[in-house]
Amino acid sequence: MKKVISIMMIVMLMVTLIVAGNSLWKKNAKTMSNLKAENNLQKKGVLLITPSDANFEAELATYLKGNQEIVKPFIDAAKPFVVFVKNTSGKDIVGVSLRWEITKSDGSIQVSPQDESTPYLLMGGKTHAPAEQGGFNFSLLPSNSAIFFSLNPLAQSTVRTESKRAANNRPSFLTNEIRNQLEEKLAKGQINSQRLSNESQNIAVSIDGIFFNDGTFVGEDKNNFYATTEALIRAQRDLTKEIRAAGKAKKSTSEVFKRLESLASKKPEYPDKFDSKAEEAEYFYKIQLFNFASQTLRRSLKLSKEDLIGEITSNDLGKWSSLRKEDL
Repeated sequence: MKKVISIMMIVMLMVTLIVAGNSLWKKNAKTMSNLKAENNLQKKGVLLITPSDANFEAELATYLKGNQEIVKPFIDAAKPFVVFVKNTSGKDIVGVSLRWEITKSDGSIQVSPQDESTPYLLMGGKTHAPAEQGGFNFSLLPSNSAIFFSLNPLAQSTVRTESKRAANNRPSFLTNEIRNQLEEKLAKGQINSQRLSNESQNIAVSIDGIFFNDGTFVGEDKNNFYATTEALIRAQRDLTKEIRAAGKAKKSTSEVFKRLESLASKKPEYPDKFDSKAEEAEYFYKIQLFNFASQTLRRSLKLSKEDLIGEITSNDLGKWSSLRKEDL
């Protein structure tokens, strides 16, 4: 789900993840030619744009409103593991699942799923900010727009942060002072993409799954994105129904919050591996129960428990999207 990385965190983590962009691009020029984008959802109006595509630079310029030069070192350092996902479908996208497959020199294949979503929009959440706040579209990928992805999380967060600031006509956070600080640290670290690209014979990226804002899902779904997202939504629906039933049964506010405290008492541990897709979905069901309960308890520090219960039970489940898979 969306993760916001602060400027200070970006500065701190850059120590271990980035080397000078220009030199890395020269070293990886051969690897770049092996980057393959599988545009398997182009018929659905969703496509990938890689650095080897002729329109990548134009897409980058649009994404950053002409201010792309300031992030070039980050992008060059992360190549070839960078890509745009573009939505020309006519519908907003609320979930994207990418699948990176890296073929090593020994023939083994390293699979790196990359999932991101705004599932609350499938649960009756508001799709846009109020007009007085700019009317911003909360969808992950609105229609007729693009979003930047990278396996280097700092390159991704930096480029996206700059894109949002440019969209709001705000200056770059990469001031000369911060850039100077980063330049001193660039020489001390090595980037993961350098190691991966040096070890690889071939790199492929595909769109493994997409959720549209009407609940429609398309994609091969090797990453199990559909089931895990459905589990998240089902968990929140079940807990909402449970709290609503507790109210009808005249249970006290104290009893309801004891149940929430029980769910939030221990975060489910992420296992080393899942033995089945069903087990993975069950984990996400439990983690959403934990998250929803924990969030409600935190909010109770500022709002009354009665108001929170009223807010939860008034949620119109009839407005939630029905998830369904669509043939490719």
